[in-house]
Amino acid sequence: MPAPVIDYGECLRDSPNFRQQLNMNEVSLDELEVRLEKLVKVCNGMIEGGKSYISQQAQFLAGLWEMSSYFASDQETETTATLNKLIHTLQELTKFQNILIDQASRSITKNLTTFLREDIKQMKETKGYFNKISNDLDSALTKNAAVSKSRPSDLEDASNLLTATRSCFRYTGMDYVYQISMLQQRKKHLVLDSLANFMSAYNTFFHQGSDLFSDLEPFLRQLQGNLQSMAENHVVLEKQLEKRHTYVTQAETLETGVGEVAGTGKGAPVKIEGYLFKRGQNAFRTWNRRWFYLSSNKLCYSKRNGEDVTVIEDDLRICLVRPLTDTDRRFCFEVISPTKSHVLQADSEEQYRTWLASLQQGISSALHEAMDGESGGSGSIQWEDSDTEEAQDSKARGGQKKDRNAGQILDIPGNENCADCGATDPQWASINWGVVVCIECSGIHRSLGVHITKIRGIKLDVWEPEILKVMAELGNNIVNKILEGKVEGRQKPGPEADRGLKEVWIKDKYREKMFVNKEVFKSREVEEADAWTVKRLRRRARSGKSKKEENKHEEADSSGKEALDKDEKDVDTCEDEAEESSLLESVLRASTLASSSSVPNWSDQALSPVQPRMMTVLNAEVCLFGGSLGKHHVASVELDSDQESTDGEGETVWSPPHDRLDTLTPDMLLYRAARAHNLPVMLQALALGADTEWQCGQVGEVRRAAMHQSVLSGSVMATEFLILNSARTVAVDGEGNTALHLAAQLGNTGQICLLLKHRADHHRVNNEGKEPLDIAVANSDADIVTLLRLAALNEEIRANDMTGDDDTFNDVVQEFSQMVYTHPERLQKKSEKK
Repeated sequence: MPAPVIDYGECLRDSPNFRQQLNMNEVSLDELEVRLEKLVKVCNGMIEGGKSYISQQAQFLAGLWEMSSYFASDQETETTATLNKLIHTLQELTKFQNILIDQASRSITKNLTTFLREDIKQMKETKGYFNKISNDLDSALTKNAAVSKSRPSDLEDASNLLTATRSCFRYTGMDYVYQISMLQQRKKHLVLDSLANFMSAYNTFFHQGSDLFSDLEPFLRQLQGNLQSMAENHVVLEKQLEKRHTYVTQAETLETGVGEVAGTGKGAPVKIEGYLFKRGQNAFRTWNRRWFYLSSNKLCYSKRNGEDVTVIEDDLRICLVRPLTDTDRRFCFEVISPTKSHVLQADSEEQYRTWLASLQQGISSALHEAMDGESGGSGSIQWEDSDTEEAQDSKARGGQKKDRNAGQILDIPGNENCADCGATDPQWASINWGVVVCIECSGIHRSLGVHITKIRGIKLDVWEPEILKVMAELGNNIVNKILEGKVEGRQKPGPEADRGLKEVWIKDKYREKMFVNKEVFKSREVEEADAWTVKRLRRRARSGKSKKEENKHEEADSSGKEALDKDEKDVDTCEDEAEESSLLESVLRASTLASSSSVPNWSDQALSPVQPRMMTVLNAEVCLFGGSLGKHHVASVELDSDQESTDGEGETVWSPPHDRLDTLTPDMLLYRAARAHNLPVMLQALALGADTEWQCGQVGEVRRAAMHQSVLSGSVMATEFLILNSARTVAVDGEGNTALHLAAQLGNTGQICLLLKHRADHHRVNNEGKEPLDIAVANSDADIVTLLRLAALNEEIRANDMTGDDDTFNDVVQEFSQMVYTHPERLQKKSEKK
């Protein structure tokens, strides 16, 4: 019910009608105040919600800018330009929304709040004053009525007070009625004006938005056309790619060059280069193999990758070269300067004499040289490479140490393109699968989790030597033969394919292993064979027979001390195995099956045929890859030699066992391949579902897992591959031995170092109650004892101080890791002296 208009005449008389009208207006204004306060509160909530929405929209636009920069990095100029145009439009729209929110704040919240805090508040203050004056008037009237006629002075005082109070009441009442009347009149204008301003802001907002999208409409029509064209191009490309099924295996042969000493005349510069062993200066006195050469009258050496060049003698003119006879090692000589000496060792008598003559000739040439200049010549000496690498000399040469270059893995055949989409220049790698991928595919790999695939940046991350060896052993060609062996018409996405298609392909390939050929054990070659075996890979073309005879001749002529050299930890693994150069392997490489004229080396003699006969033995690589991988190699990569890919081949008595065909399962295949450190076969077994914890229980076999087999092979590379693929280091065999126990028994220092890096439990005891340290102490293996004791000390420090690993332990592990970079067998302590 609307409040009545207050009559000023009634106000002056202070009649009951006035009081009734006044009360009705006061109630009306109180209700108006409540509703206005509610409206202001709701409007404030709306404004805050709008600001929150705009804030989230701003974050969305920031995400779009990041997306735009992502496409810009891929040189998608058209996509980037289109995306930038749309982002700018959304930014303009956000500005309009900000203006609308600001207008709502000013037109509604600000106006209504001012009305409540000023006008309504002033009216309430006047009301209080009016009520007080009204009470004072009632008091004055009562007092005036009660004064006695006999007291003229009191009558006069009461009359004067009444007159003054009545006058004040009438003025205050008129002001109060005025304020109420004005508020009643203004309230309609206030509400309608505020809402009209808000609607005007909305009108402006929609007009601006309409103009903005009217200007954008031609661009949107063009974009729809482009999108339709993109969809058509995608369909065309998909149809074209359906016809492409290319699997190319590249095979190259590594060569070792042999040159001649350059410079034979008096004063002529001498150039000679080749590998020599150098005795280290640290406490271990470890022998390290380095590439030595003469350059500008300087004797220099470097690691295999050509980096970390060290000048050990700046001026040959002040040096002396002489044979070193007071050592147990053969072919040693000494380079002496006034301040230091260097003990070097050649591989053979011929190389020893050549180096002595060349260095003496280099010193003579330096003395007769009239001016400094570059050394030149017609040739250089080079011989077969079988070096081992470690880090102790790098510390002494502080400042020259550099990180090992992982970019060399891109030189492996097939690694010039992404393994999953074929994009060029891949810069990321999955270290447990041994493939290189592009940046987009690497992101999809990461989303699968590290239990499926482990991604590293080729240029951004630090690479351990053992992981580089794993990468060098595999590569995109071999891995794709395994993981894409049976795609059954599925089209592999190309570099320009949608990310969603690549994601589906990669998940099916690595997580589901959908394209692995599960029928590899059912081929014709398997059916025609009587047994199967897994061989070590042969990666370098060599004449094993002549080299073997040469070694025998050298052993016959050597002294007793020289015969003991075979027990040292830097044994060259170029020696061929007695069983590996047979006609059996030659036939294997020429065809898919090999026949042996002798009874096969059955792993379980109880399974062998009753009567020996001509047996057909299948190389597992044949049914897995269609032929032997014996000539497979990695070109132009540090870790490319046969010696590097077959760690621990010093145990020449080992020959691959033969198993009956009914035992050819993924678990057994992984078990045998780990002993032969044949990584392609190991990967194939894992792809077929082999369990890394499975233990062989055949008659005559100690129950062991693949991890134990890799340790028995002496291969740091095979052990690292199993660890990368979630094999546990704590698995025990039938004798209670862990991998650490076996490595300590065999004196495999490189594997001890690797297992400790992966936190292997070195406190576990075997069935004989011995820890790995007890075994190392019994074998008098100083290197392994040192590592195990340092590991125990490191654990104690970590437990007590909570400060992480001890620096000494880290330094020693790093030194041994570098020492086994290509040949962990250099650090292996032989079980017997011969």
